[in-house]
Amino acid sequence: MKSTLEIIQSLDLTEEMKRMAVIFDQGMPDTLYMNHYELAEKTGIPSDRWEEFLDLKEIQRFIQSKTAKLAEVAARKAIRELERRGSETSSGAIKALNDIIEKSKILQQANRRTKQIVFSYMPPRQEVPRK
Repeated sequence: MKSTLEIIQSLDLTEEMKRMAVIFDQGMPDTLYMNHYELAEKTGIPSDRWEEFLDLKEIQRFIQSKTAKLAEVAARKAIRELERRGSETSSGAIKALNDIIEKSKILQQANRRTKQIVFSYMPPRQEVPRK
């Protein structure tokens, strides 16, 4: 997956947005979980600019994909920890974590899908003369 800076460059946006993308990338993974007010407080860039940055569809897709991957890894680690505890392990807890992993995979697959537009031309139907 592209970094936020690569996404911004492909969209041909302002230098400020490019600078914000660099800041966002450098602050990861923490910035993935911040809202526009928190980013403004951390960086000094106005919250309305951060809101505009975070509202870009490509950035939203990037954040969803990254957080889904992080959630999957966290769930796998939690499962490993539960398994290490042995008999104390709750099968309900393991099932819940497996559900989280499955949902994160679904999110990742949804983010990989791209819209495809197919154009076709159908000529007007010509009437066949009746005899």
